[in-house]
Amino acid sequence: TMKSLRKKIFIGIFTGMIVVIVLAIVTVYLEVTSGARARLIETLHTQAEVFSSVTVLQKDGSISLPITGEMAAEFYDTSKDDHLFEYRDANGKTILASPSMKGFRMPVPATDNVIDAITPRSKQPMLVYRFPFHLKSPVTGEMEKFTLYIADIYKPVLDVKDHFVETLGVAVPAALILSLLLAWLISHLTIRSISQFARKVKELDSYNLPDPLTLDTLDYELLPLGRAINHYLEKLRERMVREKRLLADTSHELRTPLAIMRSEIDLLLRRKRTSEELLDGLQELNIELDEIQQLTENLLALYRIESNQSQLLKEQVEIDREVAEVVNRMRPILEAAGNSVTIDGGRLLAHTHGSTIRHILTQLLENAKKYAVGAQIQISWIKRNGKTEIRVDDAGPGIPPTDQEKVFDRLYRLDRDRHRLTPGSGLGLALVKLYATSIHAVVSCSTSPLGGARFTIVINDKYSGLHTRQMGS
Repeated sequence: TMKSLRKKIFIGIFTGMIVVIVLAIVTVYLEVTSGARARLIETLHTQAEVFSSVTVLQKDGSISLPITGEMAAEFYDTSKDDHLFEYRDANGKTILASPSMKGFRMPVPATDNVIDAITPRSKQPMLVYRFPFHLKSPVTGEMEKFTLYIADIYKPVLDVKDHFVETLGVAVPAALILSLLLAWLISHLTIRSISQFARKVKELDSYNLPDPLTLDTLDYELLPLGRAINHYLEKLRERMVREKRLLADTSHELRTPLAIMRSEIDLLLRRKRTSEELLDGLQELNIELDEIQQLTENLLALYRIESNQSQLLKEQVEIDREVAEVVNRMRPILEAAGNSVTIDGGRLLAHTHGSTIRHILTQLLENAKKYAVGAQIQISWIKRNGKTEIRVDDAGPGIPPTDQEKVFDRLYRLDRDRHRLTPGSGLGLALVKLYATSIHAVVSCSTSPLGGARFTIVINDKYSGLHTRQMGS
């Protein structure tokens, strides 16, 4: 198997050049031979015109050819095997022929006035030209039809062929050598541009990614590769940003609970503690461990959502059923924290992603449990202008209007919560926003009629970016 691109390019170019050379040789050969043949036909036609112009018809029906001197020696020399001619009357009877014919009759062309034949003596290829003409009868005065057949060997054509073959003996090896050199040069230049581009890619820092590769200097054929590498670099850069942010967020958020745990452990080890004091200390440590666990789970969930680039499958979701499922699962936890939950809405179908809706509702109820302790929580849903709206209201302290957009930022906490008496990592609502974005929904925060916060999820049922699947499929 040929795995060398240089070899493939070299063989491809060399083969192409050989084909071009062969085609050129054939074309030139045909042009040269056809040209020589055409010139021979033209010569025969001129000779036939000369012969017919000096031919004389006698009273007895014979013809005479009054040529003397050099022309007579040329055409009547029986030792010569060229410049053959033959006169025939309208009935095809031979009236006069050159002495060198000696019983040989000219072949008659079928359609054209030209036919290939063999000379009677030396058996060389010759060309026979038919020339019809008329002579005036000295008896009747009428024009009588005659045909002159004049021939000559292919000597000019053969000379051209011989010269052409001799030329090929020198030109073909030179052309092959030149083709080899050109094929090597072109393949080398092509691979050199690829090698230079490969060096640029190799110089990329795998940790601190540079700017995208400059494509202005690339050859046209390498542009798709350059664009693909830049696209990959952009995806890699986004992934590195997410990983660095995950690492920074984790280290930042773990600092406080770990410091609290260390303080608790130092207090427990500083002097002897009663069983009750030890139990209280362990409970504090357990609370901080829960915080760390929740923090890491939320951070990993954020990372997974940001990393997932695939489209979610669109379903026909029963919103009332999804809400009921989440509330029934969360009700014991909420009631243990002193919260009461009510739902308000009838049967409603929406084209969205069911499990993502459940994740959003779970996070919003967790948020209400933490920040609206002991308060009433209400979930309602309606269909408005082709869009589905799900609202989660609470009767807690609410969120100031200046902070209602910021609460969806990663690690954002209200000033009143920064003393950390209120549990939470500041990632729950950031998760809600990411979940909503993944299904092309919009989440917003406002003031609830209950006095606390209202979170609204708007689902555009007509969004065409998701695939469709019917329930039960």
